[in-house]
Amino acid sequence: MGKKSTAASDKWAFSVLKSIRIRGMLNRLKGVTMKAKCERTGKLIEIKDGFFASPNHSGEWEFVDRDAPTYNDYNIKVSDLTETPEALIDWLAHLNEKTWFDPKRFFDFMKDFRDKNGVFNQM
Repeated sequence: MGKKSTAASDKWAFSVLKSIRIRGMLNRLKGVTMKAKCERTGKLIEIKDGFFASPNHSGEWEFVDRDAPTYNDYNIKVSDLTETPEALIDWLAHLNEKTWFDPKRFFDFMKDFRDKNGVFNQM
């Protein structure tokens, strides 16, 4: 089992998520949008409009467009994750309940996605 949540760790997590959300709102006000390629179609789309998908609930992850072919995907729209800190926390906890979920593969995907698309210093 993981570490037990504490008031200090909860406060830290919420402050990080708040910073992410504020940075995103400021970028949107300035008209800054990040784009990435759909891994199935090659189409360049705004990250907020894409989905993180795990084909066939395999534990592998891809960034996909809403119009991309599906393969019995487990997916979540990126903008749904950034709507509120609570939404992100709820989804991560829900994902952790999946027997096929592999945290290392998920966070390796996130690191690769960040590196490939230059998503740095957004907090």
